[in-house]
Order: sequence, then C-alpha cells, then structure tokens
Amino acid sequence: MAELSESPLRPSTYQRPWYRRRIFTWLAVVIGVVVLFHIGGGWYFSGEIYSSALEPNPSSPDFDIPVVAVDGMLVTLSTSEGPDELGVPGVWGLEWAGGYGRLTELVATGDDTVDWLFELASGDPPEAGAVAALDVKAFPGDPLQALGIGFSDVTYTSDLGENPAWFIAGDDPTWVVLVHGNGLTRRDVLKPLPTIVANDHPALVITYRNHPLAPADPSGRLHYGLSEWADLEAAVEYALGAGAEDVVLVGYSMGGGIVVSFLYESLLADRVEAVVLDAPMLDLGAAVDLGASNRSLPVVGLPIPPTLTATAKWFAGWRYDVDWGRLDYLDRVDKIDVPVLLFHGADDEIVPVATSEELAEKLGDLVTFARVDTARHLESWNLDPKEYERLLDEFLSRF
Repeated sequence: MAELSESPLRPSTYQRPWYRRRIFTWLAVVIGVVVLFHIGGGWYFSGEIYSSALEPNPSSPDFDIPVVAVDGMLVTLSTSEGPDELGVPGVWGLEWAGGYGRLTELVATGDDTVDWLFELASGDPPEAGAVAALDVKAFPGDPLQALGIGFSDVTYTSDLGENPAWFIAGDDPTWVVLVHGNGLTRRDVLKPLPTIVANDHPALVITYRNHPLAPADPSGRLHYGLSEWADLEAAVEYALGAGAEDVVLVGYSMGGGIVVSFLYESLLADRVEAVVLDAPMLDLGAAVDLGASNRSLPVVGLPIPPTLTATAKWFAGWRYDVDWGRLDYLDRVDKIDVPVLLFHGADDEIVPVATSEELAEKLGDLVTFARVDTARHLESWNLDPKEYERLLDEFLSRF
C-alpha cells in the first residue's frame, strides 16, 4: 500500500476584507461613544435632579411683559415676549413694580398686543412702558388682603419644630387642610378659599419643612412626600385638638403627593373624609421623564433620549438614594378609600396628566375627575373659575 505523503501545515494567509475591518472598528467607536455619552450625561443630569430637590424656595416672577397702554379698566400688553397665556381667556394675576391686579376678560388680540379688562388688587396702576409678570396665583397677599376673608396666624408643631399656618374660622366640624407644592407658598392655595368658606368649613393653610418660614429637613432637600407627610400629620393633629371631628385634605402639585403619602403612612388617615387634588405629583419619575422630554441637549439642541433620562434616574438613585419606587404613589392607590375631587390640566408641562388619568381609572367611582383642556400646571381654576368653584362646591357640600 502506498503511503500517504504528509504535507506540512502552512499558516493561513486569509485576511478579512478591509471594509469589514473598518465596519467593526467604527462599530466599536460608536458603542464607546454611546456608553460614554450615557455615563457622562447620566451623571450630569442626575446632579440636576438632585439640585432641584435642594431649591424648594419660591421662584421669582418673570417681568417680561411690556405694558403698552392703560386706559381706565383696560390694559394693553405686548405679546412680543411673555407667556402664551397672555392670549388665553381666563383669569390671571398681573404683577408689576409697586402693584398687582387681575386680568379678567380678554377683549381683543392684535398682531403683537392683547387688550384685557383689568382690576386693581393692590398698589398703584401700571403705567405705559412698565414691565409686568403674569401670575397663575391670581391673588396677592394673605386671605384678608386678597379675598377679604378674615384669618388668624397660628403655628402647629411637628417633629422638626413650629410651622406657621393661616386659620380661617367656620362652624362645620369638618376642617379643610390645604397643602401647597414645591417652590410654592400659601398664596398658591388662596383660590379655593371662598368656596370653602361658603360651605362654612374651617380652613388651615399650612407650610411644611424646607419652606422659608418652616424648619429645614435634616437632609437639606425635598423628599416629595416621603418625609413631608409627617408635617401634614402634625397639622391634622392640631385641627383635631382644636375641635375638628375629621378633615378634608387639599393638595396642590407636590402637595398632592404629600396628601397621598399621608393617606398611606399616617395613623390619622382614618380621620380623612375626602381629598381634593390639583395637578398632584403622584410619580416623581414620570414628572422627571416629562421634564426631560421638554428639554434639549446642550450645544447640539437635539431632544434628550429616554435612555439618557433612565440612566440619569439610575445614577440619582445610586448617588443620592432616590427611591423611585416609593415615589410612585400610584402603586398603592388601593389604600385610598375616600372620595377624591381631581383637577388636572391636559397641557401640564410639569406633572404629566397621565398620572391623574391613571389614578382616576384605578379608583373608579371614588374619583370626580376634571381634566381641563389646554390648561398647564395649576391653571385649571384660571381657565374657568366658575366651573372649578362649582365642582368644588358640589363636592364639599357632601361633607
């Protein structure tokens, strides 16, 4: 038998085509850039999330509306700058150096001006050439200055110390306790007071930790209801000690999150007869997502991708111990067993209306939901005060 000859093994000389090598190189570069983009961007934006929790103080008004003319009860304003609401019918506050008033009826719109019926609330009328700020609060000062409603300055004591509050007397044994939102003040909850007083409910308009007039949280930052509910509990204790049999809780924006957190955590939750919520922040993560979707990346101006927002939230949880799960109050709504009156603007740019829609769906018949078309954050009353007050009056008359 012939022997098979053995050929020596030779190394392969095969090489991938140049274009395939270049594809793999560029793919590696792209992946590296994407990873670095998410790490750097996520770290940066997580710092912004943290910074927003360190700045609960009320923001200053933007004086960016030129006053063109004032003729008695008619004011002409320039729309070259300022917010879109200048051309939206409703009731708005108008503030300028030395005075405050209300825009009550949109009379005419021009190419770059609007004419409004105007009523003076305090100070001197504005003059042509002044600059003004639009104010969603619609009322200046305290209940007496703004609405002619008498009140007393009181304090209630929480575990952190004394918190100032306004007390409005009434004969009904059900008190109404009102909670403002992050960066807001007691002025932000003046709008429902006439309806509350008309129903003879005593009212307690509170402050809570991190407000300039109240004690600071030991952490130095907001907790979006996870700690602030304890201050609301102290306010409810104050009301019960002063003669209240039960309470109705009213929460605006983050104040709504505080109210819902109280319902979950407080031993006094069974003394709550009903709840009123206006644009409540029920899921901080969803609010962060909405805020990111309305922003652009620095320099390039492109939309912020959802993956970057998710990365930033992960970093915030890791760096600052943000418990996103506990801050999603919609996960525990089965604990809510009282009637809820819910207002939310369909165009809210700060707190997504979808969270209120989810609350209404989950609670079913317990909720009366007023979804106000075109309203932005906390503008439901401004766009239609009469309807807002009608719904609130019907609701409060049950308790």
